[in-house]
Amino acid sequence: MRNTSQRYEYFLDPGYIAVNDKPTLFCSVCGNGIIIVIWDKIKHSGGMAHCIFPKKQKQKEKTNYQADVALPMMINKMLALKSVPRNMEAQVLGGGNFLGFSAKRANQVIRVIKKILDKFGIAIVSCDTGGIIGRKVMFDTFSGDVIVIKTKKVRSTDWAPEHLIGQDDRV
Repeated sequence: MRNTSQRYEYFLDPGYIAVNDKPTLFCSVCGNGIIIVIWDKIKHSGGMAHCIFPKKQKQKEKTNYQADVALPMMINKMLALKSVPRNMEAQVLGGGNFLGFSAKRANQVIRVIKKILDKFGIAIVSCDTGGIIGRKVMFDTFSGDVIVIKTKKVRSTDWAPEHLIGQDDRV
């Protein structure tokens, strides 16, 4: 049994990925962007990616804002930590038509994500996308629990990790 008394916390901005094989609380907020969490149910590790665009545009730099860049990179980081695709499960969250932004781009991102996950053999166990409001997401890499709050406010300061756990609760 791993020692879970030390837990890390990380707030993920759009265009970033994060992976950890230690107990970690990943948090993010999204409007029309897409958050992907992948959990290894055997190793109790996981990762989160926050993408805005489906694919790299011609003559543009590759970045983690693009699902076709961020998601394979996150999966490869998990594979480097000895995760096995059959033990991984994904959740896809966000993609709302938030503040009048078109849902068309979000749907394109979701299609790319599903194609990549299928290519790697990673099952999607939950897909909470669309609608007209944003989401606040919290993912515990040890338990695999994902909490999604649908909200009209998506400022990162509305839900930062330091506000989730009181100072007295930290080890």
